[in-house]
Amino acid sequence: SYRLALSATAAAAYQGLAKVDGTVPGRYALSEYQGHLRVASNEFRSDANTSNRYTHLSVFKADAAGDMTATGAVRDLAPGESLRGTRFVGPRGYLVTFRQVDPLFAFDLANPAAPQLKSTLKIPGFSSYLQPLGNDYLLTVGRAGDEQQLNGQLAVQLFDVRDLANVKLVSSLSPNVGGNGYSYSAAEYDPHAFSYFPDRADAAAPGTLSLPMQSYSEQSGQNFSGFLVLRVNPAAAAPLAELGRVDHQGFAD
Repeated sequence: SYRLALSATAAAAYQGLAKVDGTVPGRYALSEYQGHLRVASNEFRSDANTSNRYTHLSVFKADAAGDMTATGAVRDLAPGESLRGTRFVGPRGYLVTFRQVDPLFAFDLANPAAPQLKSTLKIPGFSSYLQPLGNDYLLTVGRAGDEQQLNGQLAVQLFDVRDLANVKLVSSLSPNVGGNGYSYSAAEYDPHAFSYFPDRADAAAPGTLSLPMQSYSEQSGQNFSGFLVLRVNPAAAAPLAELGRVDHQGFAD
C-alpha cells in the first residue's frame, strides 16, 4: 500500500510504503483512522509439507520521515479459510472468512500497537458485504448454507455488535425463491447496489434496505429479476422482514 500526499495545486507526492503478506481483497480491506492505516490480507503460504491460507490484520503509522511503520498485528487467523468480507468502523474492525462455515471476527483497534481479537462467531454460509449501522449493529449480505455446504441462496443477516466480546446474530433471512431455487444479488460484491434508508437521520436503525436480486427455480418455474425490499428493525419480533419486490422482468420485453 502506497501513501501519497495529495495537493490541489501540486502533483501527488510519494510518502511511504506499507507491505503486508498476501493479497488485499478489496477497497474495504484498507482503512485509515487517526493517523493509522489498518489492512486486512489473505496469504497463501507453504509450511513444511502443507500449504494453507492465512488471514492477517496489520496496523501501520506514518513516521516523521514519511515511512509506513508497522505498529501492531493479529496474524494467522482462520488457517485454510479465504477472506470474504472486511469492514473497519472507527476503532473497530470486522473480518469474515469462509471454508464451510462463516467465522465473523470482531476486533478492538483502539490501541494501534495491540489490536485485539474480541470475539469469533461461527455461522453457516458467509457474508461478503458488511454495512455498519452505527456502532450497535452490522448488516451483511452474502451466501446462505448449512454446516456442510452453501445452498445457492442469498442471505441477509443482522448482527448485534454493541458488545465486541459477545457479538450475536440477531436475524438471518433468505428470500423465498421456490423449491430448490437459486438467488443472488449484485450487492454481494458491489456496494453501489446496496441502498439502506434509516427512518431518522439521527439513528441508524430502524430502516429500509433495498437491493437487486435475481432468482430462478427449475422445480417451481419461478423466476425473478428486480429489487428486494426489506424492513430492518432490531427491536421488532422479526428484525429482518420482507416488505415486497419490484419486478423488472417486464422491461426486457
